[in-house]
Order: sequence, then C-alpha cells, then structure tokens
Amino acid sequence: MESSSARFSFEQNNYERLANPPTCMNADELARITGTLVTAIAQAKTRAKKSGIDPEFRKLVRHSREMHDLLLEAMMANEALQTEYLSGLSVTAENAIEHLEALAEMPDGKMQ
Repeated sequence: MESSSARFSFEQNNYERLANPPTCMNADELARITGTLVTAIAQAKTRAKKSGIDPEFRKLVRHSREMHDLLLEAMMANEALQTEYLSGLSVTAENAIEHLEALAEMPDGKMQ
C-alpha cells in the first residue's frame, strides 16, 4: 500500500504533466501512461463496488480522466507511436470514464 505522501507526490507529478504536456514521448512513457490509466479505471470500479460513491471514488475518477487526457495528448504529439491498439484503448477508456463520471454525480452512498 502506498503512503499518502507518495500518492500525493505521484499525483502532483501528473498535475504538472497536464500543465506542461510533453512534445515528444517514447514508447516506454506511453506504456506507463496507458498502464496507469487502466489501473486508475480498475481502482475506481473496485472502489464503487466495495465502498460505493464517496470522495475517494470521485478522486479516482478524476485521476482516470487526467490519465486519459495525457494519453490523448501523447498520441496527438507522437503520431509514430499511434497504433490501432492504443486508439481502441483510448475509445474503451473514454467509455468507461464517462460511465464512472456519471456514477460520480450520484450522492454519496452504497450502490444497489
């Protein structure tokens, strides 16, 4: 389990990346973004099932959206790294995040 200070540092780094998107990115960085995106979506889904809708769930949904935005920016800036897989992943992630964002609009509490 990561500490809250490590999590804050990681999230702060992502906020800085959103404010200053990279102009060129290698495949390793793109893989890190996609891995973090998929993990964030999975964590949000798990949180909703276990604990319902709460501030932590909403935070995970925001993180998912931010990582998806990074993926889109990276794909636009690096056409050479775009693949059918990444395009499909982006569409699938967008659909999942839209669903999670709709759930985040619900009042706090367990889902039925």
